[in-house]
Amino acid sequence: MSSITHYFDLEDTVKGLMWGLALGDALGKPVEFKHLWRIKEDYGPNGIIDLPMNSIWTDDTEMTFAVARALITTYKLSIETISKQIAEEFIVWLDTNTGFKPGNTCIQAVVFYKNDPKKDWWNSGIKESKGCGSAMRVAPIGLFFSEPDKLYQIAYNSSLITHAHPTALAAAVGAAYLVRLAIDKVTIKKWPELVKKIVTDIAEPGKSEFCDAIDMAEKALEIENSEEAIKTIGKGWVGEEAVAIALYCCMKYPNPEDFKDLLILSVNHDGDSDSTGCIAGGIMGAYHGYKAIGKEMHDWTTRLRERERMEEIIEEIISSLK
Repeated sequence: MSSITHYFDLEDTVKGLMWGLALGDALGKPVEFKHLWRIKEDYGPNGIIDLPMNSIWTDDTEMTFAVARALITTYKLSIETISKQIAEEFIVWLDTNTGFKPGNTCIQAVVFYKNDPKKDWWNSGIKESKGCGSAMRVAPIGLFFSEPDKLYQIAYNSSLITHAHPTALAAAVGAAYLVRLAIDKVTIKKWPELVKKIVTDIAEPGKSEFCDAIDMAEKALEIENSEEAIKTIGKGWVGEEAVAIALYCCMKYPNPEDFKDLLILSVNHDGDSDSTGCIAGGIMGAYHGYKAIGKEMHDWTTRLRERERMEEIIEEIISSLK
C-alpha cells in the first residue's frame, strides 16, 4: 500500500515543490558566501531580485534528486531498504555531479560509505557536523510519506548517512516535516509548534538547538526590518539556522502572490543563501502548488539550464505515486 494519500492535486504539488526548491537554490547560488552589503553592491539596494537566463542550481537540488530517485524505486519497501537506497544514490550523485559545488561533509561521508566493504550507511555520517547539507535535500521525503513516524525515520536516516550530529538530524526531520505540513495545508501559524514537537525524541543538544532556532524564527516576525530579523536567526550554515530562516520567510510571505518576495528574502542575507532559498522555495511551492505561484515564476523555470532534467524527474515522481 502507498504511504501517500491523494487528497491533493498530485501533479500541481510535485511541480510546485520541485520547481520551488530549484528556483530558490538557483537564485541563491550567485550570492552564497557573500555578505549582504556585498550582495547589494553587486545587485543593487534590494539585493538579487531576478533570475538570469541559463541559471544553474547547486548540490542542494542535485542531492534532492538523489533522494527522490531512491524513493521512486523503494518508498513502498522497508525503512532499511529505503535508507540503504538513499545512500547508494548518494554514490551516484558523488560520481556524476561534483560540478555542482558539493559540500565537504557530504563528499567525505559518501566517500567513506562508498569504500566501506560492509556498506554500513548508518556509520558513514560525520558525527561532528551539524551543517545544513542533510536538511537541504529532504523535501521528497515530506512528499512521499504522510505518516509522521515513517517520515521521521526516513528523514533521520537520510541525515545519518552524511550528517550525524543530533542537531543536523533534527534539522533534516524538521525540514521534511515542514514540507508535509505544507502539503497537508496545515495553517502556517501552527508550523513552529508542530515542527518542534516532531523532534522531541532526538538526542540533545539536537532537540534544544533546533527548537531554540524555531523560537528565534517566530520572534523575528516582531522585527520590522526583515534583513535585521534574519540576522537574529543566523546565517544558515548549520541545519537548525537554515530551517529556521526558511520558516521565517514562509511565515513572512505566506501568500501565493508573494512567492517571488519569499524567494528574494530567503537568499538575501549573510550566509548559505542557496540552501535557505532551496528549503523555503520547496516548502511554499508545495503549499501553494505550481499553478498558484504565478506566470512570472513559471517564466523563471525556463531560465534554468537543467530544466529538462527537472521535468524528467518530476514526471518520474508523479508516475511512481499514481
